[in-house]
Amino acid sequence: MSVSLSKVQRIVEKHLLRELDIMEMVLKLSEKDVKIFLDWYINHPYRKNIEKVVKLVKQFVR
Repeated sequence: MSVSLSKVQRIVEKHLLRELDIMEMVLKLSEKDVKIFLDWYINHPYRKNIEKVVKLVKQFVR
């Protein structure tokens, strides 16, 4: 399966827009819930694994 740069950019742009929507929702939470959410988010396995992949990709392209 071939993937073009423009296709990846379109997908990521949609993803980033969704992230903005999520940030807006988080800003509407109570301070207590924001703290709970941040702890959950920071420790979520998906986020941690994405961080690892980003580091690997950065090493690969250097």
